[in-house]
Amino acid sequence: MKKKNRNLIILVAALIVLCAAYLIIRFAGNKDKEETAEEKNIMLSDFQKEEIKAFYVYAQDYELSFKRSGDTFVNIEDAAFPVNMTKINSMLDTLVSLDYHTFISKDMSLLSEYGIDRNGKRVVVDLNNGKTRSFVVGDLLLLDKSSIYLLDVENEIIVACQYALNTQIMAGKSSFIEKEEVISLDENQIKRIDILTNEKNYSLVKQKSALDAIDEILKESMESGSEELINIDIVDEWTVTDSFDGQNTVNQCDLEALEKDLWNYTTYTTSFTIEYNCKDFAQYGLDNPWATLIVFFNEKDEDGKLTDKLSSYKLTVGNKDEAGDYYYIRINDSSYVYKMTNALVENRFGKQAIDYIKLK
Repeated sequence: MKKKNRNLIILVAALIVLCAAYLIIRFAGNKDKEETAEEKNIMLSDFQKEEIKAFYVYAQDYELSFKRSGDTFVNIEDAAFPVNMTKINSMLDTLVSLDYHTFISKDMSLLSEYGIDRNGKRVVVDLNNGKTRSFVVGDLLLLDKSSIYLLDVENEIIVACQYALNTQIMAGKSSFIEKEEVISLDENQIKRIDILTNEKNYSLVKQKSALDAIDEILKESMESGSEELINIDIVDEWTVTDSFDGQNTVNQCDLEALEKDLWNYTTYTTSFTIEYNCKDFAQYGLDNPWATLIVFFNEKDEDGKLTDKLSSYKLTVGNKDEAGDYYYIRINDSSYVYKMTNALVENRFGKQAIDYIKLK
């Protein structure tokens, strides 16, 4: 009898253990489901563009802050900062569309594992309702270079999302600066090109355009009353003025050689804006530039026709940057300092006068 009681007690105890294990497993499963559902319901962009009162961008090499002023944004630290509203709107569009494709973790001890605590890249958004939203950028995913790890500070979650926000930050401070208006010319507008460097000085001068020559011929024909067909085969007339030891030598220009390069002088392309209110040009070698380009051109009227009014633009080239990949440049007498690639500088200053002189 005692043996039967002992067996019954063991069975009851085993049953109790099994029931407890079942309840624990079921509770844990429900909890996991609740957390999974909660994770899916978390929204990174729980705000609209119009709700953004201010935002702050932090990177390893710069910090910027902007606040709303009507339909635009202004720099909080510097009211004179020339804000590039195209860039601002692009940044805001990225923020309000921010979403993640993979939930990673709620464990804040894993920040270093995903590079979130060392990259120094983050964006903080102040909303009109007094709330703040903060996002910290981590490393690229190893198997998906188009995605990054991201920390949503307020929700305390680590997720994987598309690269867009990182791209906006990595574009640098210069991308937020509105550039000066860039001159864009037609080749037939160019009247004269002066190339001045420490080693050479020469000028390419249009003496007479083909259109002017045609007008003269037609005028003479009309004045003479001639009704004969006119065979016109006229091109622009250019000369090369080479300055050496104070002496100027004028030669006929090789038009075929010039036509290959003339497009280089119709405009200028800058890569980065370094400063918009420079006070010390000497630090960039622009107080005594090693090269200067001056392009004189005929302006156009409202109908797009050439006029006799002459204008010009000047491009001065200073030192190379530390990496040696870019030159510092200045347009006219502007307070802006830009970077231009070595290739673009070479296109404008790499030739000698002899390269354009027509050989007899």
